[in-house]
Amino acid sequence: MSIGEAMQSSVLDQLDEMQQSIGEGQSITQELSDPRNTMTHQQRVKMFARLENLRRDLEEALKLCKSQTEKLGGELLEDMAESGTTSINADGLNIHQKKIFYVSKRADKDGATNEAVCEALKSSGMDFLVKNADSYSAASLKAHIKELMNEGKEVPSQVAGLLNIGEKVTLTSTKRG
Repeated sequence: MSIGEAMQSSVLDQLDEMQQSIGEGQSITQELSDPRNTMTHQQRVKMFARLENLRRDLEEALKLCKSQTEKLGGELLEDMAESGTTSINADGLNIHQKKIFYVSKRADKDGATNEAVCEALKSSGMDFLVKNADSYSAASLKAHIKELMNEGKEVPSQVAGLLNIGEKVTLTSTKRG
């Protein structure tokens, strides 16, 4: 049994145990949301502790799930690149590649201070992106650079030298309806 299967089994066991303690005909959520809730103080304490333990287990399972999907996602992207595939259907999901365009300022230690970026923007005729001496709109800068690139125009070198500009491919999924 894998770690993920063991965690899932543990979570399901906890849910079953809580349901049995509430009794037949009433769900956990009904019991907790019913204003006429008939739980005693001790039952509420016990239910709180069980729910808190369940929440912690679920958070740990989610961390593991995220870690595993990130690892597998990288491997799957390589597989898809080799096979020329951009989309796969599996288990009710459409798993597909998504391109993300990014623009970010390089590190200050590389000379890419906010002031330097603002100066480069001004000297390149992009002063409309500058808010004040050391502040600019990062979202507007990204949109403008993307627009320049889509039009086949070059990003001025004094601006480009202070920025990380690129595109990365990630995996995302949507439920098939």
